[in-house]
Amino acid sequence: MENSKNNQSLKTIFVTGGVVSSLGKGICASIISGLLSARGFTTKLKKIDPYLNVDPGTLSPLEHGEVFVTEDGMEADLDLGHYERLGNSKTSKNDYITAGSIYQKILTKERKGLYEGKTVQVVPHFTTELKKAIFKGTEGYDFLICEIGGTVGDIENIAILETIRQIKAQENNVISAHVALMPYLSKAGEWKTKPIQHSIRDLLSYGIQTDILLCRMENENKENWKEKLSLLSNIKKENIFKALDAKSIYHAMLAYEEESICERVLQIFNLEKREKDLTFLTNYVNTIEKDLPKIDIAIVGKYVQCKDAYKSVEEALYHAAIANNIHANLHIINAEELKEEDLKNMHGIFIPGGFGKRAIDGKIKAIAYAKNNNIPLLGMCLGMQLSIIEALKSIFPEADSTEFTPNTPDPVVFKLSEWKKEDKTITLGENLGGTMRLGSYKSTLVENTLTKSLYNSEFLIERHRHRYVFNNKYKDFLEKVGLTISAYTSDNLVEAVERKDCDFFITGQFHAEFNSTIKKPNSLFLGFLKAIKNRL
Repeated sequence: MENSKNNQSLKTIFVTGGVVSSLGKGICASIISGLLSARGFTTKLKKIDPYLNVDPGTLSPLEHGEVFVTEDGMEADLDLGHYERLGNSKTSKNDYITAGSIYQKILTKERKGLYEGKTVQVVPHFTTELKKAIFKGTEGYDFLICEIGGTVGDIENIAILETIRQIKAQENNVISAHVALMPYLSKAGEWKTKPIQHSIRDLLSYGIQTDILLCRMENENKENWKEKLSLLSNIKKENIFKALDAKSIYHAMLAYEEESICERVLQIFNLEKREKDLTFLTNYVNTIEKDLPKIDIAIVGKYVQCKDAYKSVEEALYHAAIANNIHANLHIINAEELKEEDLKNMHGIFIPGGFGKRAIDGKIKAIAYAKNNNIPLLGMCLGMQLSIIEALKSIFPEADSTEFTPNTPDPVVFKLSEWKKEDKTITLGENLGGTMRLGSYKSTLVENTLTKSLYNSEFLIERHRHRYVFNNKYKDFLEKVGLTISAYTSDNLVEAVERKDCDFFITGQFHAEFNSTIKKPNSLFLGFLKAIKNRL
């Protein structure tokens, strides 16, 4: 197996979930990674999702929350954002796997005749392909932490669990961590371990013995539940931990540290304890606990029915707020139902990315409100395109994007593919999905702009996920409507614009939220929150 050949010292932890979904397996995996990293270990985090989509790029954020983008251009599950923010582990296209992507590889090989007439089956063909994907790119790391999406018992997970069983049987230094719900029945006044017992036995029916158990609980359980679970599940009492609801994911990380989960993991793998450095984390949490000035920020979006649709945006705003010693109250506002009074008490407005025509009018209304009332505004991706459309409508009433109005007489925003036809010098690069620009790209910052002063550099490097761009035919009109280009790509595409007649008004074609952590909040978000603080 690839693991044995390339990295025999690799320690692997598979993280599964039980009883119900949405327990925070990704956060649990990220925290363990972060705590190991704080002790000097190198960690690689991966996720395997059981659904048949090749990747979540075609999924609505209403299905699974935001689509996270890696530096090398992989559209991935939002848990990879947690991996980077908490796990201190940069992610890549090798770190997100779906069952659909594995089946796609298998069927491509089958069509090419590479199986030489053999019957193609889940075992060994799916399991073999998945093993390769799991261990790809893990060379040189101390730990691999691999999260399995869904819940034990889901029909989609059977082949994935069989793969884990085989790896545990064939490899040394592999353990299984199980995250499961322990419910409290208020009427009976009792905590119930039975759902966890069934979940562990279900996992055991696939041949996987749980080594570490993380019990998700809303609050503290004072009963002797660990003894009971240990007796009934063949898990050592010292390997059973509580995973309580916390004020933030950063509070949860400190709680895991207090539980000594990391020390126990090291003991199981026969590794010596190491000194840890969690100063950055304790300082951040201590600042959260302070009585700081409070500001209100409106996130004017269209995927408001899913609380995780703007997860990276929310985290980036929190990072920047704490760095500025203020508390940010975030208000997710449905752009389809936006009323002016929704924005009247807001200290700042954020316009996130998105696809499709729905709710566009509401976002444009919010942009106009910010401009006319000098309310600090930050916009990403679609936010930049709409800020340009809003401004150019004063000259071209039918200014629009061909995404929304294909036959508009003034396509101030149009497809990358259309721009490529008109400007032969454009380089879409390798990080491209169809006609989409994906992943990190370098752009030149323009002198004497606020954007450049915030980055304090000649260039910016941010992640992209878009297939529409500004039409340079209208570039000469931007200054006339008060917009200044503050960054552009090597292809001469507009990358960011700002308004000099507002205290803070910057919009970028990229997704700066993907590059924010508590150690290093994103420059634009820092400037946005600083501008708001200065107006208090």
